Parts: sequence; structure tokens; C-alpha cells
Amino acid sequence: MLSETAVPNVDHLPPLRPLVWLACVTASCAMPAPPGGEAAEDVRSAQLLNAVPGPTAVTLRNNAGERVFYRVFPTTSLVFIKWAPCVQIPACPSIPSGGSSALPYDSIAPALPNGASLTVYSWVARPTGGGVLAPDHVRSREVIRPR
Repeated sequence: MLSETAVPNVDHLPPLRPLVWLACVTASCAMPAPPGGEAAEDVRSAQLLNAVPGPTAVTLRNNAGERVFYRVFPTTSLVFIKWAPCVQIPACPSIPSGGSSALPYDSIAPALPNGASLTVYSWVARPTGGGVLAPDHVRSREVIRPR
């Protein structure tokens, strides 16, 4: 049987639970994953689209040798948006190889303020067999609207 004096006094030590919680949150928030839960290395792979913010629109340029599908959302709205990548032409926004598209900020979100962050998702269609196409790994990048 242990006496009370055998138990070390740890009252002077800082509580570890908040530190462990902070470490877990920091690690999980370091790289947001796009829909589908792709690994961070897939998200960080070569960008398919070059996104150039301008005064009234963001211009997306296709860097890939094939058609690239995309979606653009205000970063602050991502928590409220439920979406999935699609590959149907012309229903899904896409840019042909070597092409570009200017997206006015008002078409992305009404009254998007200067300095707002946008998240651009991009992917290509890959055949899965039987003539069916499916999106490959979804890539993401952040773009800031100029002030």
C-alpha cells in the first residue's frame, strides 16, 4: 500500500491537455484536404492552373496538356459549401489545354471584398473503363484579391 508521501506532487507543473490539444489541431489544420481526402502530397503536386488575381477578375490559365476542370470559392465560405468535382462538358466549368478564363469576382461571390482569399480547386478527367470519366486528384491553391 502506498502512502500519501510516495505520490509525487505535480500541482506545480503546467497541464498537458491543452498543449496536446493544440499540437493535434495545428497538425490537422496545416494542409486542408479537398473533397475526397487526398493526401497532402497530392494536393501539393504540380498545379494544373495558374491563377492570376486582377482588379476585377481572377484569370485562370491552363498549364496542363489537357482540359482542366475547376471550381473557385471564397475561402471563408468553404466550411458551408458541399461540393464534388465533376467532369461533364459543358455542365462543369473547364478550360481547354493552353486556354484561359477570366472569372469576375462578382461571379464567384457577390460583394467579395478586396483582400479576400479565394480557393481554386482543379483536376483532370481520367478514364476508369467502359468510356466513363472520373476526376483525378483534386489540387488546391489560394489566391488573394488585390486591395
